[in-house]
Amino acid sequence: MADPSYFTVYSLKIARILAYTHIEQDIRHIFLGREVETAPLPGEIKLEWTDSKAGLIELIYSLKEQGAFNNGKANLKTITRYFENIFSVRLGNSSSAFQEILSRKSGYTNYIDKLKDKLESKIDRIEEGNIR
Repeated sequence: MADPSYFTVYSLKIARILAYTHIEQDIRHIFLGREVETAPLPGEIKLEWTDSKAGLIELIYSLKEQGAFNNGKANLKTITRYFENIFSVRLGNSSSAFQEILSRKSGYTNYIDKLKDKLESKIDRIEEGNIR
């Protein structure tokens, strides 16, 4: 059916899922007379990083140190390129930006601390709503 040197094991499965999704849309359109909104497929959504580049670099370095990608085997350059691609941002020389993070006098993880505070505030608001 397909050239094994080009297609992965999952190519046929993905093709079937896409085909069934299109068939479902056609059936709903014919019988219900309306379009069906489905979840977007990977690559259909474009997100742009609009926060600080230093914050993204802080996040990338922390995820790398956590071993969050490829069981900890992904290198920093690959992770940085991936984030640049998915978030439509050019980070430039991330190692020099990391050197700037190291020279901060107010703390090394300002962005991650801010993320943690925002998440905890959200959780607190949810918990306050559940108590009442």
